[in-house]
Amino acid sequence: MPGSTYKYATTITLCNETGELELYEDGGGAVMIFKFTGQKFTDNDGKLTAAFVAKFRKSVKAIFGNSYEETYGKDEDELWGAYEYYEYRPYSASYPFIRIDFPFADDLIWISFEYEK
Repeated sequence: MPGSTYKYATTITLCNETGELELYEDGGGAVMIFKFTGQKFTDNDGKLTAAFVAKFRKSVKAIFGNSYEETYGKDEDELWGAYEYYEYRPYSASYPFIRIDFPFADDLIWISFEYEK
């Protein structure tokens, strides 16, 4: 993440899938990123990723309801290629926000939680 300072990392299990949780400081905020690692999260046909993204979207909507706006998009990274994302932001502010990127890099899925300090 450009301009960020890596702070902490640990291995963690989320929804029975193992990945890495990292914490960065980025200007006036902080970012937690959960990465499903390709070595531990195998999804040869894309069905597991699709099912996880659907469950994640349902969970975010259940927790935040109408106070967060969902945005879907596609993007491309120079190093990692094309990917899709869902992003959730409060209607009245830019922070905090939640974003799920998939498939992203060799990690397959990134879930980012960005918030102000």
